[in-house]
Amino acid sequence: MKSPPENTGSRLPPSPPPVKIYVEKGAAECRTYTFTQPFRAGRDKTCDVRLSDPDVSRFHAEFWFTEGAWWVLDLESATGTYVNGMKVDRAPLPRQARVELGPDGPALAVALEAAEQPDPTMAAQFSMTHYQKHYIEGSDKREAGRHTLMIRRAFKQSQERQRRTFAAVIAVFAGLALIAGIYALPRFDPT
Repeated sequence: MKSPPENTGSRLPPSPPPVKIYVEKGAAECRTYTFTQPFRAGRDKTCDVRLSDPDVSRFHAEFWFTEGAWWVLDLESATGTYVNGMKVDRAPLPRQARVELGPDGPALAVALEAAEQPDPTMAAQFSMTHYQKHYIEGSDKREAGRHTLMIRRAFKQSQERQRRTFAAVIAVFAGLALIAGIYALPRFDPT
């Protein structure tokens, strides 16, 4: 069994902004929910938003956060999922939305809360410059592990190969220019 990686002091990116669900129409165990993780809506007792309506499928819709936005996915329900009146199979959610489970089924008011402001020190930790300094230049003053040292060696070898290839291409062009000059010289001889 592998041991977990050693904590090097970096933090994980922030969790998704909370999404609030209010059951506007339909019978539900609870009227208001708040989620920061993926969740499902449907009739099944394992659903996070459980609705007791015959038009709602057991597993009707799933909500999840990806690419900086909350999304809704219709789980091949019998009556469909609608976002602000439009039938969708999968769609990103705007800040305020009405999600209906079926054409005239239960309605969920969805409100996305403001995202936390990113920590500038964390943004710097995950920037390209950070990775470049740590893995390539080795100038971040942290002790490098075996993997990092291997990446640095591979990068230096790759750079050296590129330099040799570049020098060879320049040499070939210079040789061709010299040959063209030698070939052209007798044709322009004034004598």
